Amino acid sequence: MALITSKGIVFRTIKYSESSIICDIFTEALGLRSFIISASKSSRTKTNLIQVMNILDLVFYENDADKIHRIKECHLHYFYHHLQTNILKSSIGTFMMEICRNTIKEQEENEALFDFLSHWFTTLDAWEGKLAFYHIKFLLDLSNFGGFSPHNNFSPEHSIFELESGDFISESNHSPFALDAPISLLLNQVLSANLVQLNNLSASLHDRNQLLDALIRYYQIHVPGFKAVKSLGILRVVIE
Repeated sequence: MALITSKGIVFRTIKYSESSIICDIFTEALGLRSFIISASKSSRTKTNLIQVMNILDLVFYENDADKIHRIKECHLHYFYHHLQTNILKSSIGTFMMEICRNTIKEQEENEALFDFLSHWFTTLDAWEGKLAFYHIKFLLDLSNFGGFSPHNNFSPEHSIFELESGDFISESNHSPFALDAPISLLLNQVLSANLVQLNNLSASLHDRNQLLDALIRYYQIHVPGFKAVKSLGILRVVIE
């Protein structure tokens, strides 16, 4: 049994009994791992810190990857100032985390993915710009790690995005997985922009919702077992 020191992002917590919880944490050192924490007085500090989206410094005992582990020590690595109190940021973060739970299953080290997730959640906490496209850009950038990132080959001749192939195709190609021209154009614009540039991108709420629905469908096509996104309804209520 090895003692591992690693940062981790809390993906999910589940009440296991009256005296314990089970949580899934994506660790920098070993990927996704499950932990059990007793809700005793001595463990209360750990329980309070094990909240979804929290980024922690962990010391834990490593068993086999498919077994439940125990945490020896944990501390906050990053203190959120706005993410868990601002309703819009909280809703976006909850949506992003549900996408992560649906998509990320690997039980091996992936420092690049851990850094990517940490960056997106801490940036959301501190972000002072517009948030209309934040979650949409997150979906597009996360797909890079799954190997199904959209190919931005947009041109006048290839102006329609096809969900199954992940390419922009000719409008004359009548694929059942093709998006409408305005949504395809919007997708190209988001793909071509960074977060700061997205502040200058304008689109109606209807078109943004259409694009979001299309990208969730894109994930369903390319990620085996991808489940319905329960947090989407709340996100639609709070985002403008």
